[in-house]
Amino acid sequence: MFEDMRAAGCEEISLGVESFDERVLEGLNCGKCNSRTILEAAKNAKLSGLTVRALMMCGLPFEDERTLALDTQFMESPYVDCVAMTVFTPLPGSDIYENPEKYGCTLREIPDTGLCLYGPNGRNPVEPKILRSDLSLDAHRTLMERMISAAEQTKKVGKG
Repeated sequence: MFEDMRAAGCEEISLGVESFDERVLEGLNCGKCNSRTILEAAKNAKLSGLTVRALMMCGLPFEDERTLALDTQFMESPYVDCVAMTVFTPLPGSDIYENPEKYGCTLREIPDTGLCLYGPNGRNPVEPKILRSDLSLDAHRTLMERMISAAEQTKKVGKG
């Protein structure tokens, strides 16, 4: 499929990875998507000559230090050319928005800071939109900043 896309003139593919941590993917009900299929898709796309953009998220309800390590390892992979980082934002109608307690979370009532990490004026403000019951707000912020920093250190993050 990727070879056909390349032959048709496609130059880049964006993969909605969200996270490379199986626990996070399972918690988000990502179905058949897992780290193995994500890596296989990225590898096959890259070997077909496509530029591979990984769409990653921070501020996910299940992320922790393990997630940080796994996501960093994937972002540093030779099969990933660039990374777009967004902030997890539960939307009305989604199960986590309607039933946050089912996920061990509470929703924060905060001004909309947007989804994208970078905009036309540089880096946007970042705030966790959900809180896990086992982490303080400061712990959430620290983990998000560490995730963003790890992505930026790969030198693959698009900024604008």
